[in-house]
Amino acid sequence: MADLIICSRLIESSGCIKRRKKTEEALLSSEKLFRILFENTQSFICTHKPNGELLSINKAAADIVGYNASEMIGQNLRVYFEPGKTLLFDQYLQTINTQGHDTGVFKIRNQFTGSEYYLLYQNIVYEEPGAERYIIGIAQDITDRVKAEKALIQAKEIAEKSVLIKEQFLTNISHEIRTPMNGIIGLSNVLSKMIQDPEMAGYIQAIQSSADKLLVIINDILDFSKIEAGHSEWEKTDFNIKNLLRETSNLFEGQASEKNNKLKVIIDADVPEVLNGDPGKLTQILNNLISNAIKFTHQGQIKLIVESLVSHTETETLEFVVQDTGIGIPADKLNTIFDSFTQATAGTSRQYGGTGLGLSICQSLLELQGSRISVTSQVNQGSTFRFQLTFRKVTGLPAPTVTAPILEPAALRPLKVLLAEDNQINQMLVRKVLSDWGFTLEVAANGLIAIEKYTENPYDLILMDMQMPEMDGYEATAYIRKLKGRQGEVPIIAFTAHASPGEADKCLRAGADAYVSKPFKPEELLAEIQGLLQHKNIPLLQPEVTALDSPPQTEPDAYNVNLDYLHELSGGDQDFMRELMTMFMDQMPENIANLQRYSQDKSFSDLKSLAHKMKSAVGLIGIPKLQELLSELQNISGQQTEIEKIPAMVAQVAAISEKALSELNILVKDLD
Repeated sequence: MADLIICSRLIESSGCIKRRKKTEEALLSSEKLFRILFENTQSFICTHKPNGELLSINKAAADIVGYNASEMIGQNLRVYFEPGKTLLFDQYLQTINTQGHDTGVFKIRNQFTGSEYYLLYQNIVYEEPGAERYIIGIAQDITDRVKAEKALIQAKEIAEKSVLIKEQFLTNISHEIRTPMNGIIGLSNVLSKMIQDPEMAGYIQAIQSSADKLLVIINDILDFSKIEAGHSEWEKTDFNIKNLLRETSNLFEGQASEKNNKLKVIIDADVPEVLNGDPGKLTQILNNLISNAIKFTHQGQIKLIVESLVSHTETETLEFVVQDTGIGIPADKLNTIFDSFTQATAGTSRQYGGTGLGLSICQSLLELQGSRISVTSQVNQGSTFRFQLTFRKVTGLPAPTVTAPILEPAALRPLKVLLAEDNQINQMLVRKVLSDWGFTLEVAANGLIAIEKYTENPYDLILMDMQMPEMDGYEATAYIRKLKGRQGEVPIIAFTAHASPGEADKCLRAGADAYVSKPFKPEELLAEIQGLLQHKNIPLLQPEVTALDSPPQTEPDAYNVNLDYLHELSGGDQDFMRELMTMFMDQMPENIANLQRYSQDKSFSDLKSLAHKMKSAVGLIGIPKLQELLSELQNISGQQTEIEKIPAMVAQVAAISEKALSELNILVKDLD
């Protein structure tokens, strides 16, 4: 019995040994498999103590660090980080010991090759019963991905920088081109008013026409760049669309007539009077389409048709159609005419000019509003362009704005103006324009000189070019605005050839009150000056000659001088009156001589300017007949009508002046 029990136990023991052996073999096999995976995987795998001391590390991880695995065991992982990165490792240890896990990216430098590696890790704390806890670290080499992302960011930065460089280049080019263009257009306009010879007038007209065409090309390129850079946005403002359409038609009447074309505007009765949208962008699109229609049509007809398509409570959708009877567009070109720098045929640019940007700009502007231009055309029959735009309705029509009429220069008092401008041609042009208006102009060649002049002398207005050497207009304007009291409030009009996006805002932020882009039109500059001075409540008009200026009733001779107005103006200050009268007497002979010379030379512009200047002084002294005569002389010289009367009028001015000067001599002595 005992033997049976022993045998049974031996068999049982043998079974346990076999099972244990199998378990051990399975464990060894599993451990061998783990070791093979551990050593051959491309992932970074290690274990380390809570303080960072390395317990194990695989070959791939050791290779990344640049050491043998065996020599790394027992070392603290901190020693393999660059000195400036050890703080990140300390923060990692704190986080993983506190939270039991951590994820992040470590940057490791290979100690042998110097190569940098980026490791995305996901580590956890592991605890076994009866054993110290440790950290299992597993990381993936994401170096290639990080480098690709960096390259992408760098490429994006380069692209953005390239756009900025391109924009700055176009801004500078615009300034450099517009500056001489301002001189060409402005001075040719001045010459056109002075030249009587038909042949020479034709040459001047050709110069003006060429300059205008070049300006259109410059504007197209800048508009295209603005849209391409994403700087073009539609504004939202209330405007009278019917007035806009009529003004657009009036703008092109002359061009249409030159080519024997008839231009008609047809507006649907259902089109509201006032809408909310961007009148500037709409005008730009219509101008482009109508200009093209006139360009490609001869002895034909152009129609601008506007109809209401859909009317809702808050919105109104209109369709705009520009129709012509011109040369038409070939069917195979209809899909490409809206591409940038593309025209219908290769000969179009040579025969008709242009950059091929106009339609592309129109299409891009409309796409910003979710619309597009469509076109139908037949060669030698004409073309029809149409597009739709949705506007917001204006509830409750705004009260009509009362716009002050633009005054004639002769009605304005002689303003004293400071021009900050480094270009001599532009100086000459502005001097000529302002002298024709009777204004006094002083010139500063840069911002430093402008500040020096302004701090020493009072001016009614400053025209500030924004691109100058030494100190530009932005700095000079900012400096003036920091001056105390009324000196820092002088009206400043930014006067610049820049036409880049946001240029007007930049000028206004610098402290300018208004902005005029070169090349400028004299009437636009005058309107800007008038509007600005009225806004600032600065007197504009010539002092009116009141009854006090009239000769005394007891002295019917109209040549007599009446000092009542001067007496009132000076507050009875006889020294001031004497000084002013003496100055008038000193200047008058030279002025009379110049009048006679201008009359003989038929220099009507100079004659007009001098008559205006003398009229102001004569009105101040109080010689009504002479003031009236000078005013008439100014008008005839300016309009160049009845010019045969001028010699006799100048002679009459000289005769009246001689008598007035004799009387003034007596009056000055009476003041002593």
